Amino acid sequence: MQWGGPWRHPPSSSLSIPLKLLLPCDTATTRRADEHGSCYTFNMDWKALIVRVPGVMLGKPIFRDTRITVEFVLERLAQGARPEDLVRSHPPLTVDHIHAALAYAVSVVRQDELLLSAP
Repeated sequence: MQWGGPWRHPPSSSLSIPLKLLLPCDTATTRRADEHGSCYTFNMDWKALIVRVPGVMLGKPIFRDTRITVEFVLERLAQGARPEDLVRSHPPLTVDHIHAALAYAVSVVRQDELLLSAP
């Protein structure tokens, strides 16, 4: 994968940069570039886009008003799919859905870490 165009990535030699989600730059108020030109989304409210509906997709987390599961999107991203390809292949999806899926995954992992670290 080449880095460039709207996708930016911190220099690999700079280990002091915290690991963040790589997101395309745009003019939305929730996205901004850091000093290295990398763009990040802050305060993604995944709860506005992801729901669990009993009886729909076995109650797995889905994107509101779709039957597309968060698991499907995360699995495709893990397999190397590009967000723009997912959006193009699945018209109900938007880039915000992709960001919400990643934010949801972080939230789930963070919750597991809290449970595991409790005395």
